[in-house]
Amino acid sequence: MTTILPSAYLLCFILLKNKLRPLGEKEKSNKEEFILCGIVAFLFFTQVAMKASGFVGGIINMLLLPIGFSYLYPKDNDALNAKIRKLIISFYCVDSLWSIIERILGKNIFPFTGSKETDSIIYSLEGFRSTALQDHPLNNALCLTAIVVFILTTSYFSLRKKLLLFAIGYCAILCFNTRSSMILWAAMFLLFSANYIFSKKNHISPIIKIRFIFLILLLTPVILYLIFKFGLGDRLTSQKLLDDSAMVRISSFELFLNSDFMSILFGLSPQKIELLMYKAQILIIENFWIIYFLQYGLIGFMLLIFGFYKLLKRIFKPYSKYQRLFCLGCFFLLASTNNSLAVYAQPLCIFILSGYAFSIKSLEYKI
Repeated sequence: MTTILPSAYLLCFILLKNKLRPLGEKEKSNKEEFILCGIVAFLFFTQVAMKASGFVGGIINMLLLPIGFSYLYPKDNDALNAKIRKLIISFYCVDSLWSIIERILGKNIFPFTGSKETDSIIYSLEGFRSTALQDHPLNNALCLTAIVVFILTTSYFSLRKKLLLFAIGYCAILCFNTRSSMILWAAMFLLFSANYIFSKKNHISPIIKIRFIFLILLLTPVILYLIFKFGLGDRLTSQKLLDDSAMVRISSFELFLNSDFMSILFGLSPQKIELLMYKAQILIIENFWIIYFLQYGLIGFMLLIFGFYKLLKRIFKPYSKYQRLFCLGCFFLLASTNNSLAVYAQPLCIFILSGYAFSIKSLEYKI
Protein backbone atom coordinates (compact mmCIF):
# COMPACT_ATOMS: atom_id res chain seq x y z
CA MET A 1 0.00 0.00 0.00
CA THR A 2 1.50 3.33 -1.08
CA THR A 3 1.82 5.87 1.75
CA ILE A 4 -0.05 9.12 1.12
CA LEU A 5 2.38 12.04 1.03
CA PRO A 6 2.19 14.82 3.68
CA SER A 7 1.80 17.37 0.86
CA ALA A 8 -1.52 15.70 -0.02
CA TYR A 9 -2.84 16.40 3.49
CA LEU A 10 -1.54 19.97 3.25
CA LEU A 11 -3.34 20.39 -0.07
CA CYS A 12 -6.59 19.14 1.48
CA PHE A 13 -6.18 21.59 4.38
CA ILE A 14 -5.68 24.54 2.01
CA LEU A 15 -8.68 23.48 -0.09
CA LEU A 16 -10.95 23.21 2.96
CA LYS A 17 -9.69 26.50 4.38
CA ASN A 18 -10.39 28.22 1.05
CA LYS A 19 -13.85 26.58 0.80
CA LEU A 20 -12.77 24.37 -2.14
CA ARG A 21 -12.05 27.41 -4.30
CA PRO A 22 -8.81 28.33 -6.10
CA LEU A 23 -6.53 30.87 -4.49
CA GLY A 24 -6.70 34.48 -5.66
CA GLU A 25 -9.51 36.89 -6.36
CA LYS A 26 -9.83 36.51 -10.15
CA GLU A 27 -12.18 33.97 -11.68
CA LYS A 28 -10.37 30.99 -13.18
CA SER A 29 -11.59 28.24 -15.49
CA ASN A 30 -10.89 24.82 -13.98
CA LYS A 31 -12.73 22.68 -16.50
CA GLU A 32 -9.63 20.58 -17.19
CA GLU A 33 -9.07 19.85 -13.48
CA PHE A 34 -12.70 18.72 -13.10
CA ILE A 35 -12.35 16.44 -16.13
CA LEU A 36 -9.21 14.91 -14.61
CA CYS A 37 -10.93 14.49 -11.24
CA GLY A 38 -13.72 12.59 -13.01
CA ILE A 39 -11.12 10.37 -14.69
CA VAL A 40 -9.36 9.78 -11.38
CA ALA A 41 -12.69 8.88 -9.73
CA PHE A 42 -13.29 6.32 -12.51
CA LEU A 43 -9.81 4.86 -11.95
CA PHE A 44 -10.36 4.77 -8.19
CA PHE A 45 -13.59 2.79 -8.42
CA THR A 46 -12.08 0.52 -11.07
CA GLN A 47 -9.15 -0.26 -8.78
CA VAL A 48 -11.44 -0.92 -5.83
CA ALA A 49 -13.62 -3.22 -7.97
CA MET A 50 -10.51 -5.12 -9.04
CA LYS A 51 -9.32 -5.30 -5.41
CA ALA A 52 -6.18 -3.40 -6.43
CA SER A 53 -6.13 -1.24 -3.30
CA GLY A 54 -2.33 -1.04 -3.46
CA PHE A 55 -2.64 1.58 -6.20
CA VAL A 56 -5.02 3.90 -4.30
CA GLY A 57 -2.18 5.78 -2.57
CA GLY A 58 -0.47 6.14 -5.94
CA ILE A 59 -3.63 7.64 -7.44
CA ILE A 60 -3.70 10.29 -4.70
CA ASN A 61 0.02 11.07 -4.81
CA MET A 62 0.83 10.87 -8.50
CA LEU A 63 -2.48 12.05 -10.02
CA LEU A 64 -4.57 14.07 -7.57
CA LEU A 65 -1.63 16.00 -6.09
CA PRO A 66 -0.51 17.72 -9.34
CA ILE A 67 -4.16 18.26 -10.30
CA GLY A 68 -4.78 19.88 -6.92
CA PHE A 69 -1.79 22.21 -7.24
CA SER A 70 -3.02 23.26 -10.68
CA TYR A 71 -6.55 23.85 -9.37
CA LEU A 72 -5.35 26.01 -6.48
CA TYR A 73 -2.91 28.14 -8.46
CA PRO A 74 -4.41 31.65 -8.85
CA LYS A 75 -4.91 33.43 -12.16
CA ASP A 76 -2.72 36.41 -13.16
CA ASN A 77 -1.06 36.85 -9.78
CA ASP A 78 2.30 38.43 -10.65
CA ALA A 79 3.40 38.76 -7.02
CA LEU A 80 2.84 35.06 -6.34
CA ASN A 81 4.45 34.08 -9.65
CA ALA A 82 7.59 35.98 -8.67
CA LYS A 83 7.71 34.26 -5.27
CA ILE A 84 7.16 30.81 -6.80
CA ARG A 85 9.91 31.46 -9.38
CA LYS A 86 12.35 32.39 -6.61
CA LEU A 87 11.36 29.29 -4.65
CA ILE A 88 11.78 27.04 -7.69
CA ILE A 89 15.19 28.51 -8.60
CA SER A 90 16.30 28.25 -4.96
CA PHE A 91 15.39 24.56 -4.95
CA TYR A 92 17.19 24.11 -8.27
CA CYS A 93 20.40 25.66 -6.93
CA VAL A 94 20.30 23.91 -3.53
CA ASP A 95 19.60 20.48 -5.03
CA SER A 96 22.35 20.96 -7.64
CA LEU A 97 24.97 22.22 -5.17
CA TRP A 98 23.99 19.50 -2.69
CA SER A 99 24.72 16.82 -5.29
CA ILE A 100 28.09 18.41 -6.11
CA ILE A 101 29.04 18.47 -2.41
CA GLU A 102 28.07 14.79 -2.10
CA ARG A 103 30.27 13.97 -5.09
CA ILE A 104 33.22 15.83 -3.56
CA LEU A 105 32.73 14.08 -0.20
CA GLY A 106 32.05 10.73 -1.86
CA LYS A 107 29.14 10.17 0.51
CA ASN A 108 25.35 10.40 0.27
CA ILE A 109 24.09 12.69 3.03
CA PHE A 110 20.54 11.41 2.49
CA PRO A 111 21.03 7.87 1.10
CA PHE A 112 18.52 6.25 -1.24
CA THR A 113 15.57 4.84 0.73
CA GLY A 114 14.24 2.33 -1.81
CA SER A 115 14.82 -1.38 -2.19
CA LYS A 116 17.81 -3.09 -3.76
CA GLU A 117 15.65 -4.08 -6.72
CA THR A 118 15.25 -0.39 -7.58
CA ASP A 119 18.93 0.32 -7.94
CA SER A 120 19.65 1.07 -4.28
CA ILE A 121 23.35 0.44 -4.69
CA ILE A 122 24.12 4.06 -5.43
CA TYR A 123 27.82 3.83 -4.65
CA SER A 124 29.05 0.69 -6.37
CA LEU A 125 31.15 -0.53 -9.27
CA GLU A 126 29.07 1.53 -11.67
CA GLY A 127 30.28 4.75 -10.08
CA PHE A 128 29.20 7.11 -7.32
CA ARG A 129 25.74 8.65 -7.69
CA SER A 130 24.59 11.63 -5.66
CA THR A 131 21.10 11.43 -4.13
CA ALA A 132 20.79 15.07 -2.96
CA LEU A 133 17.27 16.07 -1.80
CA GLN A 134 15.04 13.89 -4.00
CA ASP A 135 16.02 10.34 -3.05
CA HIS A 136 16.90 8.55 -6.30
CA PRO A 137 19.33 10.15 -8.81
CA LEU A 138 16.81 9.69 -11.63
CA ASN A 139 14.14 11.59 -9.70
CA ASN A 140 16.60 14.37 -8.91
CA ALA A 141 17.53 14.64 -12.58
CA LEU A 142 13.90 14.81 -13.69
CA CYS A 143 13.09 17.50 -11.10
CA LEU A 144 15.99 19.65 -12.35
CA THR A 145 14.92 19.04 -15.96
CA ALA A 146 11.39 20.22 -15.10
CA ILE A 147 12.96 23.55 -14.12
CA VAL A 148 15.84 24.03 -16.56
CA VAL A 149 13.57 23.85 -19.62
CA PHE A 150 11.86 27.03 -18.38
CA ILE A 151 15.15 28.69 -17.47
CA LEU A 152 16.38 28.25 -21.04
CA THR A 153 13.21 29.28 -22.86
CA THR A 154 11.75 32.21 -20.89
CA SER A 155 12.99 35.78 -20.64
CA TYR A 156 13.18 36.09 -16.88
CA PHE A 157 16.94 35.57 -16.97
CA SER A 158 19.78 37.12 -18.91
CA LEU A 159 21.90 34.88 -21.13
CA ARG A 160 24.68 34.94 -18.54
CA LYS A 161 22.33 33.71 -15.81
CA LYS A 162 20.87 31.05 -18.12
CA LEU A 163 24.34 29.70 -18.86
CA LEU A 164 25.40 29.83 -15.21
CA LEU A 165 22.27 28.03 -14.01
CA PHE A 166 22.55 25.45 -16.80
CA ALA A 167 26.23 24.84 -15.94
CA ILE A 168 25.40 24.28 -12.26
CA GLY A 169 22.55 21.95 -13.23
CA TYR A 170 24.66 19.97 -15.70
CA CYS A 171 27.38 19.48 -13.07
CA ALA A 172 24.62 18.08 -10.84
CA ILE A 173 23.45 15.79 -13.64
CA LEU A 174 27.01 14.45 -13.95
CA CYS A 175 27.02 13.88 -10.17
CA PHE A 176 23.69 12.04 -10.36
CA ASN A 177 25.42 9.87 -12.96
CA THR A 178 22.29 9.24 -15.04
CA ARG A 179 23.20 8.51 -18.65
CA SER A 180 19.88 9.45 -20.24
CA SER A 181 19.96 12.84 -18.47
CA MET A 182 23.55 13.54 -19.49
CA ILE A 183 22.76 12.86 -23.14
CA LEU A 184 19.43 14.74 -23.14
CA TRP A 185 20.84 17.81 -21.39
CA ALA A 186 23.66 18.00 -23.94
CA ALA A 187 21.14 17.73 -26.80
CA MET A 188 18.89 20.26 -25.04
CA PHE A 189 21.72 22.78 -24.83
CA LEU A 190 22.57 22.30 -28.50
CA LEU A 191 18.93 22.96 -29.42
CA PHE A 192 18.84 26.05 -27.20
CA SER A 193 22.11 27.29 -28.74
CA ALA A 194 20.88 26.72 -32.30
CA ASN A 195 17.68 28.66 -31.59
CA TYR A 196 19.63 31.47 -29.92
CA ILE A 197 22.05 31.81 -32.84
CA PHE A 198 19.84 31.21 -35.86
CA SER A 199 16.31 32.27 -34.87
CA LYS A 200 15.22 35.41 -36.71
CA LYS A 201 13.06 36.43 -33.76
CA ASN A 202 16.15 37.08 -31.64
CA HIS A 203 17.49 40.54 -32.42
CA ILE A 204 21.08 39.89 -31.38
CA SER A 205 24.19 41.46 -32.84
CA PRO A 206 26.67 39.24 -34.74
CA ILE A 207 29.37 40.05 -32.16
CA ILE A 208 27.25 38.61 -29.32
CA LYS A 209 26.57 35.48 -31.37
CA ILE A 210 30.30 35.03 -32.06
CA ARG A 211 31.05 35.40 -28.36
CA PHE A 212 28.39 32.81 -27.56
CA ILE A 213 29.83 30.32 -30.08
CA PHE A 214 33.33 30.95 -28.70
CA LEU A 215 32.03 30.26 -25.17
CA ILE A 216 30.54 26.94 -26.29
CA LEU A 217 33.83 25.93 -27.94
CA LEU A 218 35.65 26.91 -24.75
CA LEU A 219 33.36 24.98 -22.40
CA THR A 220 33.11 21.78 -24.46
CA PRO A 221 36.63 20.50 -23.63
CA VAL A 222 36.03 21.39 -19.95
CA ILE A 223 32.92 19.18 -19.85
CA LEU A 224 34.75 16.37 -21.66
CA TYR A 225 37.61 16.63 -19.17
CA LEU A 226 35.20 16.36 -16.23
CA ILE A 227 33.64 13.24 -17.78
CA PHE A 228 36.70 11.38 -19.04
CA LYS A 229 39.44 12.49 -16.64
CA PHE A 230 37.83 13.64 -13.41
CA GLY A 231 35.31 10.78 -13.42
CA LEU A 232 32.05 12.73 -13.33
CA GLY A 233 29.32 10.83 -15.16
CA ASP A 234 31.48 7.74 -15.40
CA ARG A 235 28.46 5.49 -16.05
CA LEU A 236 28.33 7.12 -19.49
CA THR A 237 31.85 5.96 -20.38
CA SER A 238 32.34 2.82 -18.30
CA GLN A 239 29.26 0.90 -19.47
CA LYS A 240 27.69 -0.13 -22.73
CA LEU A 241 24.60 1.78 -23.83
CA LEU A 242 22.49 -1.39 -23.63
CA ASP A 243 23.57 -2.73 -20.23
CA ASP A 244 21.31 -4.52 -17.71
CA SER A 245 19.57 -1.27 -16.74
CA ALA A 246 18.71 -0.46 -20.34
CA MET A 247 17.69 -4.04 -21.15
CA VAL A 248 15.19 -3.96 -18.27
CA ARG A 249 13.37 -1.12 -20.02
CA ILE A 250 13.24 -3.09 -23.27
CA SER A 251 12.22 -6.42 -21.72
CA SER A 252 9.37 -4.69 -19.83
CA PHE A 253 7.39 -4.68 -23.09
CA GLU A 254 7.19 -8.48 -22.80
CA LEU A 255 4.65 -8.03 -20.00
CA PHE A 256 1.99 -7.04 -22.56
CA LEU A 257 2.35 -10.40 -24.30
CA ASN A 258 1.37 -12.24 -21.11
CA SER A 259 -1.74 -10.16 -20.32
CA ASP A 260 -5.33 -11.21 -21.09
CA PHE A 261 -7.82 -8.97 -22.93
CA MET A 262 -9.74 -7.74 -19.85
CA SER A 263 -6.50 -6.93 -18.06
CA ILE A 264 -5.33 -4.93 -21.06
CA LEU A 265 -8.59 -2.96 -21.00
CA PHE A 266 -8.95 -2.32 -17.25
CA GLY A 267 -5.54 -2.97 -15.75
CA LEU A 268 -4.00 -5.44 -13.35
CA SER A 269 -3.82 -5.74 -9.58
CA PRO A 270 -0.39 -5.35 -7.92
CA GLN A 271 -0.27 -9.09 -7.29
CA LYS A 272 -0.86 -9.94 -10.96
CA ILE A 273 1.75 -7.41 -12.10
CA GLU A 274 4.30 -8.93 -9.70
CA LEU A 275 3.46 -12.40 -11.03
CA LEU A 276 3.95 -11.26 -14.64
CA MET A 277 7.23 -9.61 -13.70
CA TYR A 278 8.39 -12.81 -12.02
CA LYS A 279 7.53 -14.87 -15.10
CA ALA A 280 9.33 -12.38 -17.36
CA GLN A 281 12.28 -12.26 -14.92
CA ILE A 282 11.95 -8.48 -14.50
CA LEU A 283 12.77 -6.95 -11.11
CA ILE A 284 11.52 -3.45 -11.89
CA ILE A 285 9.63 -1.70 -14.70
CA GLU A 286 11.67 1.38 -15.61
CA ASN A 287 9.12 3.16 -17.77
CA PHE A 288 6.21 5.13 -16.34
CA TRP A 289 4.06 4.68 -19.49
CA ILE A 290 4.18 0.89 -19.11
CA ILE A 291 3.48 1.10 -15.38
CA TYR A 292 0.37 3.23 -15.91
CA PHE A 293 -0.80 1.01 -18.77
CA LEU A 294 -0.52 -2.11 -16.60
CA GLN A 295 -2.11 -0.45 -13.55
CA TYR A 296 -5.04 1.30 -15.22
CA GLY A 297 -5.47 -0.61 -18.49
CA LEU A 298 -5.92 0.78 -21.99
CA ILE A 299 -9.11 2.68 -21.12
CA GLY A 300 -7.71 4.38 -18.02
CA PHE A 301 -4.37 5.00 -19.72
CA MET A 302 -5.98 6.80 -22.68
CA LEU A 303 -8.26 8.79 -20.38
CA LEU A 304 -5.24 9.99 -18.38
CA ILE A 305 -3.41 11.03 -21.54
CA PHE A 306 -6.50 12.93 -22.71
CA GLY A 307 -7.01 14.65 -19.35
CA PHE A 308 -3.42 15.77 -18.84
CA TYR A 309 -3.17 16.80 -22.50
CA LYS A 310 -6.10 19.18 -21.96
CA LEU A 311 -4.60 20.53 -18.74
CA LEU A 312 -1.09 21.08 -20.12
CA LYS A 313 -2.54 22.62 -23.29
CA ARG A 314 -4.26 25.27 -21.14
CA ILE A 315 -1.20 25.88 -18.94
CA PHE A 316 1.09 26.31 -21.95
CA LYS A 317 -1.32 28.46 -23.95
CA PRO A 318 0.67 31.70 -23.27
CA TYR A 319 3.89 30.10 -24.49
CA SER A 320 5.22 30.18 -28.04
CA LYS A 321 5.26 27.04 -30.18
CA TYR A 322 9.02 26.70 -29.70
CA GLN A 323 8.66 27.02 -25.92
CA ARG A 324 5.88 24.43 -25.78
CA LEU A 325 7.77 21.91 -27.89
CA PHE A 326 11.02 22.48 -25.99
CA CYS A 327 9.56 22.27 -22.47
CA LEU A 328 7.08 19.45 -23.01
CA GLY A 329 9.33 17.49 -25.37
CA CYS A 330 12.43 17.54 -23.17
CA PHE A 331 10.56 16.84 -19.94
CA PHE A 332 8.52 13.89 -21.18
CA LEU A 333 11.38 12.50 -23.26
CA LEU A 334 13.53 12.19 -20.15
CA ALA A 335 10.58 11.00 -18.06
CA SER A 336 10.04 8.18 -20.56
CA THR A 337 13.50 6.74 -19.80
CA ASN A 338 12.61 5.89 -16.18
CA ASN A 339 9.70 5.29 -13.81
CA SER A 340 9.91 8.51 -11.76
CA LEU A 341 6.50 9.90 -12.80
CA ALA A 342 4.87 6.66 -11.58
CA VAL A 343 6.79 6.58 -8.29
CA TYR A 344 7.42 10.20 -7.27
CA ALA A 345 4.95 13.11 -7.27
CA GLN A 346 7.53 15.92 -7.21
CA PRO A 347 8.61 16.10 -10.91
CA LEU A 348 5.12 16.63 -12.36
CA CYS A 349 4.13 19.03 -9.54
CA ILE A 350 7.28 21.10 -10.13
CA PHE A 351 6.69 21.06 -13.89
CA ILE A 352 3.09 22.29 -13.53
CA LEU A 353 4.00 24.98 -10.98
CA SER A 354 6.86 26.12 -13.23
CA GLY A 355 4.46 26.25 -16.17
CA TYR A 356 2.32 28.77 -14.29
CA ALA A 357 5.13 30.73 -12.63
CA PHE A 358 7.26 31.20 -15.78
CA SER A 359 4.31 31.88 -18.08
CA ILE A 360 5.13 34.61 -20.58
CA LYS A 361 3.82 35.42 -24.05
CA SER A 362 7.05 36.32 -25.83
CA LEU A 363 10.60 34.96 -25.88
CA GLU A 364 13.20 37.68 -25.72
CA TYR A 365 16.84 37.17 -24.90
CA LYS A 366 18.64 39.44 -22.51
CA ILE A 367 22.43 39.60 -22.53
